[in-house]
Amino acid sequence: MVPKAGAPSPYTRTRAKRFFERTLRLFNRHGVEPALVIMPYHPTALTAFRAVGWGAREQAFKTYLKGLRSEYRFHLLDYTEIESFHGGPGAFYDGSHVKAANARRILRQAVKDAPGAFL
Repeated sequence: MVPKAGAPSPYTRTRAKRFFERTLRLFNRHGVEPALVIMPYHPTALTAFRAVGWGAREQAFKTYLKGLRSEYRFHLLDYTEIESFHGGPGAFYDGSHVKAANARRILRQAVKDAPGAFL
């Protein structure tokens, strides 16, 4: 995944983004303010990704999501770093998939950070 992490993203307006924004619009029309969770990477993987330029893509993604706040209502929970949800580096299957222990920590933190999204 490291070579892909440093590659520039060729798309600025994709079909996936349109579907994502339509989904946010639908949620908001029905009075739902969803919690959007930026999932974590294992610290070693995150360091390797950032070393090849992932930080620019990461920042562009977060800027895109923050820009949507002018049009849609949602909670943005950035759990990129495991410290943000009291995660453990041993609770990953690989560089980007969490085991049950980290999943439980993420859910606990999400409920604390955006309780209204879970009513």
